[in-house]
Amino acid sequence: MNKLEFKKVIPKYLNNALQSSIVWKGYNDSKQPNKRRSTYFAFKVGEKINELIEQRYPRKQINWRQIKFDKKNNRVRGEWLLDSLWCAEVKPDCQSPSNHPSKIYAALECESSTSGKHFFEDFAKLVHVQSDIKIFLAGVGQVTESKMNDYIDKRKRDAAEFLNNCPTNLGTQEWYLAFWPSPKNDLWENLPNHPHLEGVYVFEFKDREFVLI
Repeated sequence: MNKLEFKKVIPKYLNNALQSSIVWKGYNDSKQPNKRRSTYFAFKVGEKINELIEQRYPRKQINWRQIKFDKKNNRVRGEWLLDSLWCAEVKPDCQSPSNHPSKIYAALECESSTSGKHFFEDFAKLVHVQSDIKIFLAGVGQVTESKMNDYIDKRKRDAAEFLNNCPTNLGTQEWYLAFWPSPKNDLWENLPNHPHLEGVYVFEFKDREFVLI
């Protein structure tokens, strides 16, 4: 799978992750159900991206690090540094009982809040991580389509300006910015009333701006 093929299927994979997360009921007994649903969504996205990474780098041994869920809907720790990482790993010495990341191939951050502060706290993490592929998932929750579009336009512009002003080697990185409906305020229970929030909008950083895929 080359870059073009990877880019073409990302919207489909992210929307599949969203749909399976919306119908998931493993949050029912949680004291923070919406936070749990957000974490589960990030996990399902990680599952989908992991399939693509395996196709993108078929001859490399790459480990997927993330908080995951088992068959009983229990959280399984496994994250390192960011919400999701795909990395090559090595032992620091021959007697070490564990491996540690030596090269990052793909990195992902997921933020459910629409706050600019929270957005750029996580976005900046991705900016300064050395990775071939970077994916940022930003939550939206505006109940009208026009307000959502205004919000997305602002975040796209600000994120592009942030990237353009950072001393990073953008020419060797693939950047994807996606907007997904946050489950906050029980929004997922009312999605039929807000059809503009029923999918994921995915943008690629190209020619110094984020453009819709």
